[in-house]
Amino acid sequence: QKGPIQKASPAMASLLSLPSDALLAILCRVPAKDQNHLRLTCQAIRAILDSATFRLEGSLSGWLETQVTLLSKEELYREYNPIEFEEDGYDEEILRDDFG
Repeated sequence: QKGPIQKASPAMASLLSLPSDALLAILCRVPAKDQNHLRLTCQAIRAILDSATFRLEGSLSGWLETQVTLLSKEELYREYNPIEFEEDGYDEEILRDDFG
């Protein structure tokens, strides 16, 4: 079970007290790499970042970014094939069969 719900910090309360268009404009300027961390701060911010309005405003304003994570063959294999790996790591033969 998660810990008790805490009150929002004064900074967060101030941010959420802004008019919705101002808050949206600010959040659109947050780099994509920081949006996942920002998404964890509160439900209201997460709802804004996940909204269609946020994506539309970001694309129209030119501030919209996407984040790309590069994975190795091994990381990709582990992501989509969660199996128990041997102590020495992954099974090389399985990777060669699946990824050439």
